[in-house]
Amino acid sequence: MVSLLILSIICGSIATAIMAYQHIGPFAPQPCPPPPVVLPPGVERLEIPASGLEVFSSVLSVGRVYELMFQGTCSMSGSRLFGGVFYFTADSAYSTDSVSNFSVPHSLLLVDQRSIRELDHYQEDRALHEYRTRIEGCGKRVFFRLKSSAPDKSFLTVVITPLPWGTIGPTAAKRAEADKLAREKAAAAQAAAAQARQHEEQLRLAAQASLIAQMKRYVHLHRNFFDAEFRREYIWKSGPSLLSELGQAWTKEYNALFDNHELVAALKTAGPEVLEFHEHRLAMIAEAERAAVIPVKIPAPPPPPPAPAPPPLPKRQITATTMGHVSNCIRQLFEFTEMYDRESQALALDKNPRAHEEKLARAIAGMAFCYKHLRRFGIDADAPESAEMQFFRLCPPPAPTVYEELIRKLKKRKAVPPDALCERLEDLHREKIILQARRRASIRRDDDCERNKLDQRLAEVRVEATEIKAFLEAINVPVDFKDHNQREQELSLEEKLLRLRDGRKRVIDYLTAEGDEQAVEQVGALYAQEQAKLFEQDSDSTY
Repeated sequence: MVSLLILSIICGSIATAIMAYQHIGPFAPQPCPPPPVVLPPGVERLEIPASGLEVFSSVLSVGRVYELMFQGTCSMSGSRLFGGVFYFTADSAYSTDSVSNFSVPHSLLLVDQRSIRELDHYQEDRALHEYRTRIEGCGKRVFFRLKSSAPDKSFLTVVITPLPWGTIGPTAAKRAEADKLAREKAAAAQAAAAQARQHEEQLRLAAQASLIAQMKRYVHLHRNFFDAEFRREYIWKSGPSLLSELGQAWTKEYNALFDNHELVAALKTAGPEVLEFHEHRLAMIAEAERAAVIPVKIPAPPPPPPAPAPPPLPKRQITATTMGHVSNCIRQLFEFTEMYDRESQALALDKNPRAHEEKLARAIAGMAFCYKHLRRFGIDADAPESAEMQFFRLCPPPAPTVYEELIRKLKKRKAVPPDALCERLEDLHREKIILQARRRASIRRDDDCERNKLDQRLAEVRVEATEIKAFLEAINVPVDFKDHNQREQELSLEEKLLRLRDGRKRVIDYLTAEGDEQAVEQVGALYAQEQAKLFEQDSDSTY
């Protein structure tokens, strides 16, 4: 094995000697000298030796771009893996192959420790052994070096040519690209900010429009304040309140409105009646203050203009058949109005127009259709309440009741017995007694709502009873009948007391036999409450 290793080393040395003779002997390709060049002013030419020594350029101006042109070929050397040196010919970017073609790329030529292929605008012409690239000056020298240690004096040349000022170099290009990216980013940020501001402005305008609509609706509901006669009478009847809480509330609303200059500017165009409404109320406060100090009666306003000509007859009329249809239309008008108010309030709270746009449009379209449809029946209104009042006025009178029809027949002296009228009068008499008892109970409970309902029904009962009684007396029918209510009530109360006492005695006897004294006391209290209720009912009926 040792002899084989020695033999391989000897063979490698012989091969190295043969290759060295081929490269430097009479048959090796000779380096071609660079052609003579006449350099213009500012252009610098350097020789880069194959020995590996560094060559420095002059100081390159900061920001100026220079073109580097490498030319020529030279003999270079390298080391083998198992020892020995071999020689080859190379230009600035390629070395020769086994048949002396410059086709093997290398990175032996360094410019400030960088291969020329790493520089910008790298271009090559292997046929002429000419390679070009660019660098940007940094206010210092640039060095060139070949990674070789050939003993001969061959070299490569580099011509440094300054390009015109303004030529974009690598640093300037990167800076321009960074500036471009920064500008694009800033433009995108500005666009996003503008879009956000636009969205906020849209929300603000939508909220403002909703607020204006609410204020206009409020003014419309209180449109009597635009009438001078109404304002004058209001001052005379509500003067003290205008000088106290009501006047303070109106003044606070006035100041809150006119402190919002943006809203006032919008109202001048979209709702001038709102501003006029608040001015009228403020003038009423001032007039009330003046009347409190100088009580002078406000002069009467000029007479109102003559009423306009009545509208033409409606295309349809409200009859017993169409009453239900018109009533249903008014009910739908109330529903659409409530929908509009509800969605407007929700829009003012969440400020999301898209979420309520569809329902608001539907409510507006529905109200418009209902108003237009009601005008066909002679109902010309601008609010659901006004439409309902007009409907009540236009409705045909109700059909006569059975008793009214019976009275009409008796007046015509038809052979009809008056027994039904007598029974109706007695029923009304009994109903009156019951209603009076219930009314007294509602007075004790201080239930004004129940009392008002009972008073209304009592009035209806008394009117009908009076009419029937007068008619029966006119036709000589006796109307006297005994009131058995008190006797029946006393008997009923007596029976209830006896049953209550008997039941109490039986329960107490049973509990006493069981020995449950606590339950006995509770049962006694319970029956005492029931007895008190019986006496309270009796007092209500005899009040």
